[in-house]
Amino acid sequence: MKKEYYKRNLPHYQTRGQLFFVAWMLTNTLPSSTLAKLRREYETDKNLLPSWKNYFEMIDDQLHNSKASRYWLNRSDLAQIVADAIQYWDKKRIDLYCYCIMPNHVHSVFIVHEEDGNSKHIYLQDILESIKKFSARKCNNLLKRSGKFWQHESYDRIIRDREELYYVLKYILDNPVKARLCKNRNNWKWSYIKPDFSDLMEEPISS
Repeated sequence: MKKEYYKRNLPHYQTRGQLFFVAWMLTNTLPSSTLAKLRREYETDKNLLPSWKNYFEMIDDQLHNSKASRYWLNRSDLAQIVADAIQYWDKKRIDLYCYCIMPNHVHSVFIVHEEDGNSKHIYLQDILESIKKFSARKCNNLLKRSGKFWQHESYDRIIRDREELYYVLKYILDNPVKARLCKNRNNWKWSYIKPDFSDLMEEPISS
């Protein structure tokens, strides 16, 4: 049986039935020094929302400007593969709230179901492994390459309340605007928001 808590470089909590914010990036996107800083930040267990905001804004600034990164997801055919891989599990093993596919990383929010139709327990790790494995194989085929496509470890956080949920959704939708890839949230082709929250597309960009 899989554990609800495990640790690689970062701690991961995958309690079933929870609402998660998850981010993952292309291989070799950030240098080892930045990944070490990520590990130290997580180990301090900064659960307060203001600290968490500053933390992820700093990381995204580096993702947007990484000179070492590949930007394969600039290609529409590759971004579509990733979108399809995420959306495949919606209403089957997850309830998908939001995602944004950036040129070198992905943000998403979804609830992981507690069990599938066969009463088998579902864990966040299972969902991410499926999305990343499927999309890596398909994207590598189109790129005519082999080897790692995604960085092995993902970054996840349980969303604790409605205030945090709304912050995270806006934060994800704002990502391409802040990276100067588009002018408005609804101009970015590779964003999705659950219809229940579609009004966020029209709100001012978060400061």
